[in-house]
Amino acid sequence: MKPPESPKPNEISTTVLKPRNCAHWADQLQRLFPQTETPVTAEFIKAMGEIMGLYPENIIAAVCSPLYGICTRYKYLPSLMELKEELEKLAQRDAEREAILKRRERQFEERSERDEEIARTRADGTRPTYEELVAKLPPSLRLGAVYDKPAFDPVKAMEELAKVGITKEIFDAIPNQKDYDWKKPALNIQKEPNPFDP
Repeated sequence: MKPPESPKPNEISTTVLKPRNCAHWADQLQRLFPQTETPVTAEFIKAMGEIMGLYPENIIAAVCSPLYGICTRYKYLPSLMELKEELEKLAQRDAEREAILKRRERQFEERSERDEEIARTRADGTRPTYEELVAKLPPSLRLGAVYDKPAFDPVKAMEELAKVGITKEIFDAIPNQKDYDWKKPALNIQKEPNPFDP
């Protein structure tokens, strides 16, 4: 039997790299189904053991458990496809749980390293203060900063409009509209003229 391939990076592995003999598990599972639709052959039991051998021991034990295993959901001994689906389902759940735990552990390690770096830079005086960081920001991003806005230049504005094809004649033809009233948004809705009004 060909051994499973090593998982690729960023992929969750659900099988073991070294399959082992699981004939005893296959025999136990078969005994949990006294009634079967077709006779169970030695080849079938062997195939069950080979499939089980691809998965960790705790996954096989869960599937073969008489309390909450596959025998509590199937009336007859499952096919090889159904057995593999049950094993893969539990293995996928455990692999995802393990990946979450590893990710959390990595986050805690990164947070600890960051805290150590902060403590170290504070101790040796190389960590910038809040005032130094704020000083590097542009005036528009500083909290509560007030800066002078450039005065409106109509000549320069018309030059910018001309670059996109809007001439002074086109601009003058645009009807004037009052400024947007932010306190009363409903008043900013333009009413269509009623053709039935006198």
